[in-house]
Parts: sequence; structure tokens; C-alpha cells
Amino acid sequence: MTISTRTLVEVRDAVADGAATAVDVCTDYLDRIAATDPSLHAFNRVTRERALERAAMLDRSRVADDHRPLLGVPIAVKDIIETADMPTTYGSPIYDGNCTSWNAAGVTLVRNAGAVIMGK
Repeated sequence: MTISTRTLVEVRDAVADGAATAVDVCTDYLDRIAATDPSLHAFNRVTRERALERAAMLDRSRVADDHRPLLGVPIAVKDIIETADMPTTYGSPIYDGNCTSWNAAGVTLVRNAGAVIMGK
């Protein structure tokens, strides 16, 4: 069973227990996105390098009994939610390049919980 076919709880537990690394999880999900998104069109932006950097940082900071509830869990953010490190376009070319200097509260919460944002 590949990582991307596991439940989010199984992914989180595998990363927290050291059975998988956040980089392994991230790579598996990014590969799956690359393989399926050309026909699905679910993403308007995939942040591969940024996601892998975040996953590597989570692997370095992981400790025994890490209780971050989303540790290593890959997520996507809807493109109507503000993120400081990628444009928020509301799905419209009119807003292409629309960047803010802040994160929506939900983005801050999921990042603090250990999630890896794959894109929008």
C-alpha cells in the first residue's frame, strides 16, 4: 500500500512513529498529484519545492511522542484562503499575482499542527 492510499490518521501516525518520513509522504502525494491533476484540474498551483522543504523541516524537528495532530499530513488550501507564501487568485486570472503578507488563521493553525501545504 502506498502512503497516498492511507487515511490521514495513518499518515500522521506513520510520520509520528518514524515508520515514514514527512518527505516520503510529501513525495508520494506530489507524484500522485503530478500523475492525476492533468485530467482532474484540482490544483491551480502546486508548490513542490516549498512542500518538500517544509516536510524536511518537519522531519528534522520531529521528537519522540510528537503530538502535533497533523504532523506530516499533506493538505491543499482552497484558493480563496490567504497565504503569505503563494498568490491567492480566487480561481480567476484577474487576480493572478495577488499576494498578501499574511496567512489566514486557518493556514496558521494547520501549519502549527504540522501539516504540509501542497498547493492551492
